[in-house]
Amino acid sequence: MDTIFTSCAPANVIFAVTDTTGETIDTSRIYLSRRIGGLIEPVPRDSVTITIAGDTVYIGVLGIFSDSSTISINIDSIFTTNNCKTSR
Repeated sequence: MDTIFTSCAPANVIFAVTDTTGETIDTSRIYLSRRIGGLIEPVPRDSVTITIAGDTVYIGVLGIFSDSSTISINIDSIFTTNNCKTSR
């Protein structure tokens, strides 16, 4: 897993996702979770932005966290419009 450290607020995260098979990513079926300290929870939809550019989907996770917080953002699964699930 890649790890990035930041000391700035807000601390936004952006993922770039491309389906190498050429299928279209279903942007309504992108599932993310976040760990803040020891608590793991789904990322609220109102904290996520999605931008499509060509064959790439950019997933932005907006975050304003407390000082000294340890946060990780995970992509749990992504589906294509053909119902193909990608997960880690």
